[in-house]
Amino acid sequence: MSSRPSARGTTPSVATTDAPPRPARQAVAIVAAVVALVSVASLLAVLLLTMADAHPWTGLSWIAMLGLPAAVVLGVVLMVDAVRSRRITAGRRGRP
Repeated sequence: MSSRPSARGTTPSVATTDAPPRPARQAVAIVAAVVALVSVASLLAVLLLTMADAHPWTGLSWIAMLGLPAAVVLGVVLMVDAVRSRRITAGRRGRP
C-alpha cells in the first residue's frame, strides 16, 4: 500500500484560520431580510384589500416600492462584501 494519498476525491487543503466573524455583515443581512419581509407583507396587504373592494392606504404601496429595491441593494452589498472578504483571505493563503 502506498503512503501517497489518492488523487481522486480529495480537495485542496484549506488554512484552518478563516476570516474573523463580521457582526456588521450579519446585522445587514438581518436588516435586508426584515425589510424584504415587511415589503412583501405590505404588497400582499394591498393585493388582498384591493380584492376585497377596499381602498388600501397609499403608504402600503410606498413601503413595497421603496422596501423591495432597498432589500435587493442590501443583498448586492452583502454579496460584494463576501467576495471582497474571500479574495482578501485567499490572498493571505497564497492562492489566486
